[in-house]
Amino acid sequence: MKIYYDSFKRRRKIGIGLKPEKPQKIKANPILQALEFQGILTNKEVKSKNELAKKIGLSRVRITQIMNLLKLNPEIIQRLSSFEPTAFNFLTERRLRSLTQLSKEEQLKEFRKLLIRK
Repeated sequence: MKIYYDSFKRRRKIGIGLKPEKPQKIKANPILQALEFQGILTNKEVKSKNELAKKIGLSRVRITQIMNLLKLNPEIIQRLSSFEPTAFNFLTERRLRSLTQLSKEEQLKEFRKLLIRK
């Protein structure tokens, strides 16, 4: 019989016997987040990305990284906005971020490659 501890090894017992299953973390759709942030900025609810970051509790750099996804090809944005939330366990914002540096045509090619790998 084994005793399992929490993930930080804090000597706090979380169970005896079978190791508990870790729940799968579902990530938010970064495209929908970017569109929401853009909406807040265009509606003048906040004056700048810096104020938005303070209001939401993220850094200004993180807000900019998420909003840069709006530089993607409109076809890609449309497809991503309709995906299930579990798709973003693979298609993370970090993977999509590299596509923003490419031309619109190259973005589509690379996006198709990402979908095939999934």
